[in-house]
Amino acid sequence: MGLENEYFEILNGKYFFSKVNLLELAKTYGTPLYVISKEKIEKNIDEFTIALKNNFKEAHIAYASKAFSTKEIYRILFENGLYADTVSMGEILTAKSVDFPFEKLFFHGNAKTDEDLEFAIVNGVNIVVDNESEFNSIIRIAEKTNKIAKILFRIKPEVEAQTHSYIITGHRLSKFGLDLLRAYNLAEVALKTKRINFLGFHYHIGSQIFDINSFKASSEVVSSFLRTFKEKFGFLPPYLSSGGGFAVRYTENNPVVDKNAYIYSIRDGLQRYLTKSEIDSMVIFIEPGRAIVGDAGIILYRVVRKKDVEGNKYLFVDGGMGDNIRPPLYDAKYTVTNVSKLTGEREIYFIFGKYCESGDIVVTSAELPNTEEGDILAVLTAGAYTYSMASNYNRFPRPGVVMVERGSHKPIVRRESYDDVLKFDL
Repeated sequence: MGLENEYFEILNGKYFFSKVNLLELAKTYGTPLYVISKEKIEKNIDEFTIALKNNFKEAHIAYASKAFSTKEIYRILFENGLYADTVSMGEILTAKSVDFPFEKLFFHGNAKTDEDLEFAIVNGVNIVVDNESEFNSIIRIAEKTNKIAKILFRIKPEVEAQTHSYIITGHRLSKFGLDLLRAYNLAEVALKTKRINFLGFHYHIGSQIFDINSFKASSEVVSSFLRTFKEKFGFLPPYLSSGGGFAVRYTENNPVVDKNAYIYSIRDGLQRYLTKSEIDSMVIFIEPGRAIVGDAGIILYRVVRKKDVEGNKYLFVDGGMGDNIRPPLYDAKYTVTNVSKLTGEREIYFIFGKYCESGDIVVTSAELPNTEEGDILAVLTAGAYTYSMASNYNRFPRPGVVMVERGSHKPIVRRESYDDVLKFDL
């Protein structure tokens, strides 16, 4: 299969995900199809929870909604006692629609509107402040609405994580967050402002990071920042969010990193300038998204056509960049399996999508058993930033989403129709 996943397995000569036959899923729901394992999501949650307990006195997971945001994921988060990190009113309202508590939401973003902020303040959502202009709006809106705004400031540790340039977020020129001096100054204002409940700080250095030293380095910077903060103000803030960015394995070439190693590296960095009791005085948050849902999801495609191009074998599938933009956007690599065939002479294939773009690549150089038109392919570790970044490019409908668990399955997002694609046109 090429990539280890305890819930993706061969049973009685067929491929299963959470004990559900994938060929039967494709037949029942059609393709392309997102398939999400609730069991794998909850296993990832449990592993992070244990890692947090091993390293901190009080710590919580705030799931990064942008990785995969649906009503069902917020139900699962609520069942498991998690917080959630949101970056839009759409994500907040999706959470609200299943009665996810506002007080367990963090609202991120560098361009929140005044309308966004007013909703968050009135409903008690925790706001992660990105810039001074936003902070001034929060003060004005809190006074106007006679409400208390609960805020954290996002700071830049100025550490460049080893990842794709598009998903580095903690360096000096990042569009996100405040430099450390400005953060001190705004915190001083916040502490003196009647309608501001200053909760603490947030930092985040990027996404899909394998190098645990990046987490240690950023946390060392933050520990120095907090040491100076305590010397200036006489206390440490109640909350500290160390963000997310924990990587998942997309191919066999990616290293295995234990979740506890990530969390220990954060603790190790904070210990540089803070004592154990000082760290224990704060509630620590982490914000994994990809690391919760990435390897809990796969995409099923049907091979529509084959083509030989100067000796290269091309496969064209019924999905592509409209349901997974990451390969053309980030040059992302994936592992693909032919779930219609377990055996056969193996060949190298270039797999392309149906979209009218040369960059519509699913995966290059996939070694599969001899693959024919009509075969079903599974793209592994495809739960994060696939459905959430899907589009109607070329006026194609977006796929549906099915959740599997212990041999059962249910649709959690309906497949779009062409009528859905047309319905907003005037």
